[in-house]
Amino acid sequence: MDIIGECRYGIHDVSRSVSGQEPRNNMPLELGVFIGCQYFGKSYDLEKEYLVLDTKAHEYKKYLTDLGGEDPSAHGDTVEGIISSVRDWLSMRIPTNEEPLPGADYMGTLYQIFLDQKEDFCDRYRLRFEKLTFPEYVKVMTDFLEERHRDMDLVEESYKQIIEQPEEAELDE
Repeated sequence: MDIIGECRYGIHDVSRSVSGQEPRNNMPLELGVFIGCQYFGKSYDLEKEYLVLDTKAHEYKKYLTDLGGEDPSAHGDTVEGIISSVRDWLSMRIPTNEEPLPGADYMGTLYQIFLDQKEDFCDRYRLRFEKLTFPEYVKVMTDFLEERHRDMDLVEESYKQIIEQPEEAELDE
C-alpha cells in the first residue's frame, strides 16, 4: 500500500486475476485502492493517473463489473503488447516540448538485451533472478540501464539487426 501512496502513476494488469492461471487476486484490489486515492485521498492524490491492462478488450468484465467507463488497453498477453501499451500511455503524459520516448520496438530490443544479461547483473549481488523482490528488480534493471546508457552502441546495433530482419526475409521470399 505504501507504493500506491507514493506513486503518481499506476499500471494495473488485471489479466493476471483470471482463474486458470496462478491468480493475482490482489490486482483488482490494488487498482481499486489507487482509484480510491484519486477520490478520497489528499490533494496530491488528485493527480494520480492509471493505466489498466488486460489480455483482450472487455475481458475484465468477467471479474470487474465497473471501471467507470475506463476501457483497459489490450496487450494480447505478449511482451511486445505490454511494452507498446505502457509506452504509448506514458508518451501521452510527456509535455510536447520534451523529448519523446523511444518507440516500442526499441524498448523491446532493450528489454530482450536485459533478459539475455540479467543473470550477470544478478550475480553482482549474489541474487537469483527468479527470486528478486521488487526493489531488487528495480536495482538490477537500473544497473543494466545505466551501463547500457554508457554502451548504447550495443543497443543500437541490436536494434538495427532486429529492424532489418523482416526486410531481409521479404527479399528471400
